[in-house]
Amino acid sequence: MKISVKDILSQRSNFEGTIPSNALDVDCEYWQLDSDAWVSVDAYRVGDYVDLAIYVEADVLLTCTRCLEEVRSHRNWKFSHHIKIVSELQEINITQLVREEIILSIGMKNLCREDCQGICPVCGGNRNLGECKCN
Repeated sequence: MKISVKDILSQRSNFEGTIPSNALDVDCEYWQLDSDAWVSVDAYRVGDYVDLAIYVEADVLLTCTRCLEEVRSHRNWKFSHHIKIVSELQEINITQLVREEIILSIGMKNLCREDCQGICPVCGGNRNLGECKCN
């Protein structure tokens, strides 16, 4: 999703669209996007700058870091950018901005729930499903 700089006016300009999950290329070994990302961008032009307020919604498939179960959740992200307009800047790549923000926001520790018991270090059983019978 790209926005032409000439389409951004001094009053609020709104752009909406969907970015396919494969275009964002954010999947890794412990989480991945489970849907395309819906994006809404409010853009303002202030002199030689563009202010962007970006809202993103997507489904994410995470692996719990304690019990290793997969967890699906719907996520929302809100962020803003202040970009200087230079003569070579013809368009703003919203896809790249969204990609960077999603990667930074997911984090390294994801839990299926706050009181996750994790897995047994002896037998590898999921302690959330019941008491372990090993010693």
